[in-house]
Amino acid sequence: MSKGLGAPVGSVLVGSKDLIKRAHRRRKVLGGGMRQVGVLAAAGLDALAHHVDRLAASHHHRATRDHPRLLRFPPITLRCALPGTGRA
Repeated sequence: MSKGLGAPVGSVLVGSKDLIKRAHRRRKVLGGGMRQVGVLAAAGLDALAHHVDRLAASHHHRATRDHPRLLRFPPITLRCALPGTGRA
């Protein structure tokens, strides 16, 4: 979240409750964790609420700056179906 959305730090893990529980446990076992991260969490939530629309422009800027030959190609739009939950 820090580069694309402007939050000071952070990442997002998406998954089932079991996956989140296992990831939390592994993070603790490996020594990960910070105390009193409310301010950082608030910055991340603000970034998700107000800056997601800037991601496409940020990605375009970065790609064309680093790889100017990409400008030769016409822009494309991909439409991806959301995956199902696997639950009936």
